[in-house]
Amino acid sequence: MSQKLVHVAVGVVKNNFNQVLISLRHRDVHQGGLWEFPGGKVEPGENVQAALCREFKEELGISPTRVFPFKKILHQYSDKKVLLDVWIITAFDGEPQGLEGQKIQWQSAEMFKYDDFPKANRPIIDALRLPLYLPITPQSSDFKSLEKLLLQWIRAKHAVAYFCQNQLGRDLYQEWFVRANQLCLKSGLVLLADGEKYSYKDDLSVRGIHVNPEALVMLNGRPVAENVFFAASCHNQEELERAQRLGVDFVFLSPVKPIGEERDRALGSLSWADFESLAQTVSLPTYALGGVSEPDLDEALLRGAVGIAGVTIFNSVSS
Repeated sequence: MSQKLVHVAVGVVKNNFNQVLISLRHRDVHQGGLWEFPGGKVEPGENVQAALCREFKEELGISPTRVFPFKKILHQYSDKKVLLDVWIITAFDGEPQGLEGQKIQWQSAEMFKYDDFPKANRPIIDALRLPLYLPITPQSSDFKSLEKLLLQWIRAKHAVAYFCQNQLGRDLYQEWFVRANQLCLKSGLVLLADGEKYSYKDDLSVRGIHVNPEALVMLNGRPVAENVFFAASCHNQEELERAQRLGVDFVFLSPVKPIGEERDRALGSLSWADFESLAQTVSLPTYALGGVSEPDLDEALLRGAVGIAGVTIFNSVSS
């Protein structure tokens, strides 16, 4: 007999310090004694946002006012199958309280331990650990300057960066990426390879790839293993939806602001309202890209982004 799917609305509430609200499950319930991201079952005929609002009012005494789809996770436990419909809550009315006698606390995602949460929550934790800042290499005529920049990012403890060199042919890009990746493998910096220019399937040391919208169209499924980052650039809802179907881990949504490059002038810039609207159409961690600067981080987070990405701003910004 097939198990019935349990649809659960999950809310990841963030405060102004980028901490996340978690609550402790009572020991007499399923997965009791573990920490969780608050939420509950979606009732028949109820939409997910309504379920979130109801559950958060009942459990925590707060009313979400800004919510964004973040991730959907299908998980099979030994006794049930659950679909976690995860949403980011960036603004709310009220002060959180454990109205059902549960312990609650604010904690940064970096402090989360897998074993303290139900197994189905692990992809949420991974997504929440994505860095606030994601640097992209500028186009360069020599490798030495890129090496110097990567060492700067390593010292600044950036977690993920994209090795983008559009001006290079495939052979030279591969040569440069191997050298750059060897440098980063000795540190905690994950370097994303250009999926169109690098033979990532032949290199087990690659920890992440990035593809552009044109490459997304050519894919029929996720091209890398689950433990390898799969990122993509998107500019509209159609591209975002395709990225979601292909199992992309996170996207760059651009251009948020005009930056003068020919490609971005042709695309036209998004407003923050446009960014927010598009971010609400898919369950994908999304970075704001294109003309953004460090002071834009708070606005980006409020609008549903997980962080900001860019080129020039990261010559001095530290994560």
